[in-house]
Amino acid sequence: MIGFETINKTIETLLNTARKAVPKINGFILACSLMQRPGLSTLVSAANITKELAKLGIPTGKNTDGTDNLIVASVIKIVDEIFRAIREDGVVESAILPGTLTFVGTGSNGGGPIVVTGPNITTGEVRGLIH
Repeated sequence: MIGFETINKTIETLLNTARKAVPKINGFILACSLMQRPGLSTLVSAANITKELAKLGIPTGKNTDGTDNLIVASVIKIVDEIFRAIREDGVVESAILPGTLTFVGTGSNGGGPIVVTGPNITTGEVRGLIH
């Protein structure tokens, strides 16, 4: 007989091997990509889900008796709440690793003005929101 721990280990192994780390994207390319993203849209996502439901054969139009089909309305409400929670309750946390930022500073000494450059030597934290 297979025990609960064996099932748990099997599922954990499957999840760990099936899910690979997100590939690293160059910061400049990532920033350019982010500028083009439109942001979250309840209606676009609900329409995409409705289209997929129709492909599966789930009725999304009027019912055969002419009454409104509540599947689409329920999809809209579900997506709306999920997106509300992401926008209003969600937080994005990031870390800046040592050596990933370069700073430039100016100062002066007895010989006159100087320019100083260097990397960050400690980690940094960034908090943001999902838009």
